[in-house]
Amino acid sequence: MRSLQRLGKLGGWVIGCLVIVWSLRGVEFSPTEIIKGTGTAAERARDLWPPAWELARDPRFQRDLIVTVQIALVATVLAGLFAFPASFLAARTTAFSARFAVSFKFVLNLFRGIPPLLYALLIINLVGLGALPGTLAVAFASFCMMTKMFAETLETLDPGPIEAVRAVGASPAQVFAWGMLPQALPNFLGLGLYVFEVSLAASFILGIVGAGGMGFQLQTALRLGRWEEASFIMLVIMTLVVAVDLISFRLRKSLA
Repeated sequence: MRSLQRLGKLGGWVIGCLVIVWSLRGVEFSPTEIIKGTGTAAERARDLWPPAWELARDPRFQRDLIVTVQIALVATVLAGLFAFPASFLAARTTAFSARFAVSFKFVLNLFRGIPPLLYALLIINLVGLGALPGTLAVAFASFCMMTKMFAETLETLDPGPIEAVRAVGASPAQVFAWGMLPQALPNFLGLGLYVFEVSLAASFILGIVGAGGMGFQLQTALRLGRWEEASFIMLVIMTLVVAVDLISFRLRKSLA
């Protein structure tokens, strides 16, 4: 029996290695080409410095930066408003039935597998270019993610306080308000902050397809070879994401 198990593990490793080799060949992975590209990369790195610091005084840049943050913020709030009640349908411990919860999660996973960029392209065809399609695209993708995470939080709540509230004859609404919400709310807020970080990164990308924000400026700078401007925009993006991450970490820590 042990020899069969060892043989099975060995077969698994062999199959895994073959899949990796097959994937490397599929993407035409070539160390030689990578080494050849280092010279061009070094040259491009020199072009990126120094950044175009004067771009910070450009009113259009300032407007697009604010719009990018607004897209992420509005999208996260919209997603949270809808994900909060939807999570009770997706959680096995609160849904009408476990089968319904599993089916609902399956549907969410299907939509969650579609990148926000594709949602943005579809919505742009409906409402046109601008910040609105970007906001709606990020909001829908965030809704699917947030609903799943909220539902998993509800499924891992301590049943003790819930049963204690039920034991005194509380109604379902009271069980939720006094037994479940105090436990789930800190996690919900922490997850919401995490989704805001993800939404902020997505809002930069969506700007490339004309969905508002700084992504379009970055694409324009790269297309026209304005490497100093592209460098400054990338620095601003990285600084903003890191700042949001630090603030979010502090807030999540205070809620824990």
